[in-house]
Amino acid sequence: MIKNLLLYLLYGALSAVFLSGRTLGVFFFMKWIAVVAMYLIAKYGLSKKVALNMLVIAGIVQSVLVLAQQVGYYRVGNEAYEITGFFSNPGHMGCFQAISFVAVFSLLIIEWNGRTVVRLLYLTTVFLIGYSVIISGSRAGMLACV
Repeated sequence: MIKNLLLYLLYGALSAVFLSGRTLGVFFFMKWIAVVAMYLIAKYGLSKKVALNMLVIAGIVQSVLVLAQQVGYYRVGNEAYEITGFFSNPGHMGCFQAISFVAVFSLLIIEWNGRTVVRLLYLTTVFLIGYSVIISGSRAGMLACV
């Protein structure tokens, strides 16, 4: 498994250097460090339920930012789009939120017969993340949620 990860990272670095024509900055290395860290955490460190809950928390943070962008509290650096979340394009944000939506919906199904407080929390989160997918305008994200 580690061999495959290293090959993937080598491919990503070489393609970034030779195909993109851009110089490698700090953001490039931080992005790849985050990718490797998330892979290692998901593969070796967490149970599936904890990983799903982490994905849901990321979706909640993204939804809060999207709501702040919708009411005009936070402006995006990209002038072409009004709502992008942490991404540069609302399509990317909608697809990420669709993944978070599926994660929280599956946790809601798992906990449906559990405690009422947890079920209510997951149900509220389903609506929050679903709303952020709708206001993103991402057709792919909406289709993925359905």
